[in-house]
Amino acid sequence: MSSDPQPRPFARTALYLTGGLLIWAVNFLITYTSAALVCARATVARGAVGMESISTTTLVSCAVALLANAALIWHASSRYRARVRDGNGWRTDDFIDSVAGAVAVLSSVAVVWTSFVAGLPAGC
Repeated sequence: MSSDPQPRPFARTALYLTGGLLIWAVNFLITYTSAALVCARATVARGAVGMESISTTTLVSCAVALLANAALIWHASSRYRARVRDGNGWRTDDFIDSVAGAVAVLSSVAVVWTSFVAGLPAGC
């Protein structure tokens, strides 16, 4: 028997728990798809295509992903802190918020790691 006042919707909870992973996946997709498209265009045109567009796209995508992860971390920690102040004890919601925040932190590390592509020399 759960002590939670009302059941949580499964889809919403699953999206909240995997939000950091989804943010990183979208960032990864944008970064490497843009690099592939620019390199393919350079190969077809056999001309000089602005390789700085890869760096710009990567840095903008990473900045947006880091902001989204920061919002997710802030949301999870503020919900957790509000319940700790109320003194209700450990609940399932605390675990969900802790996991969502931890996944968002790990996702932020992955996003920073993905951003290193912007500093690499263009090697199409």
